[in-house]
Amino acid sequence: QYCSSCGSEATAPQKAGSGRRCGSCGAGFYPRLDPSVIVAVTDATNEHILLGRKAAWPNGRYSILAGFTEMGESLEETVLREVLEESG
Repeated sequence: QYCSSCGSEATAPQKAGSGRRCGSCGAGFYPRLDPSVIVAVTDATNEHILLGRKAAWPNGRYSILAGFTEMGESLEETVLREVLEESG
């Protein structure tokens, strides 16, 4: 488990395991516990997949679509919303 602030391997559990603290820079981390989805959107023949890309990413870096579920939303609704939000 690496520190997302400084990259150190010196992280240790804290708060009964619900978080971690970096021994090098002191940054604290708490995992996201919200339900989420990650989805592969393919064409009818499963030969092509829809990938997303952030403008800030280096050339050639892509990702499948993913996102967090909003309060009261089903996982199926999350998939539809995220695909629309991330692909237009």
